[in-house]
Amino acid sequence: MPESNIELGASRDIQKENGEIIAIAKNLGNKVEGIRDLADKAIQEGWTVDAFRAQALNKLPEARPVTVSPLSEVKQRDWKKYSITRAIAMQMPGAKRDGIEAELSDELSMHYGKRAEGCYIPDEAFSRSLIAGTGTLGGMVVQTSVMADEFIEILRNRSQVLNLGARVLNLPGPVTIPRQNGSGVVNWAGETVASTLTAINFQNLTLTPQAVTAYHQYSKQLLQTANPSIDALVRDDITQSIALAIDLAALHGTGSGQPTGIIATSGIGSIAAGANGIQLSTYAATNYPALVSLESLVAASNAD
Repeated sequence: MPESNIELGASRDIQKENGEIIAIAKNLGNKVEGIRDLADKAIQEGWTVDAFRAQALNKLPEARPVTVSPLSEVKQRDWKKYSITRAIAMQMPGAKRDGIEAELSDELSMHYGKRAEGCYIPDEAFSRSLIAGTGTLGGMVVQTSVMADEFIEILRNRSQVLNLGARVLNLPGPVTIPRQNGSGVVNWAGETVASTLTAINFQNLTLTPQAVTAYHQYSKQLLQTANPSIDALVRDDITQSIALAIDLAALHGTGSGQPTGIIATSGIGSIAAGANGIQLSTYAATNYPALVSLESLVAASNAD
């Protein structure tokens, strides 16, 4: 040790400096080999703190240059196929050694110049990004919350027949309703000429009850845990589905196992508007007459 690095004199606080030397040696204990022996030597020979620090820094290992990983060209999609479990399973007696796990192990063997006793597992296999979007990479542990208050209902047709004034009859069984289908005839005759004898005409309208049903099934567990309530959802679905079924039967019912709808009832007037109805557009000349004809037919039949 050069004498120029050793301070002599009564003004030095030897005890304090020795304490600092011991502290430095403790901090560098895992980084510098033999640092504790160097500290003991410094204390015995009376080195200053700066002199000890300089010697300790000289013993620090040189930083290794950053090298490019031999697997840097492996694409991210290929890393998703890598399985540490398969790499371990390849070591079993009689197991087939193939796949990306074997290929990367062989690549690392050539890079290190030494074949592994078992299998080299790349660092990248342990540092793959975990993401919520893939179940096996983290998605399976992501909790999902159900926003019941934002439940999205299915889009349905609107039920209109009852809204337009159709009468609902609760029938206990088949019934007949009498109705008049003809009226007497009046005539103009002279003061002494007898009127022609006429009569009004009646007929029975027979009504038969029809049944429309819906069937759903759900478990007790679903009833207790569903959010929103599965019971409420099913009841609402049945109610609206039956309403639309009644609408469809009232207009297009075949009369076979269901009511006879307006379209299938004879004697009801209709307006021919083409195969798919008149296509209405903003400037079509036929728009207004087509709409008026619908009202005119009802009025001409005295049903307005």
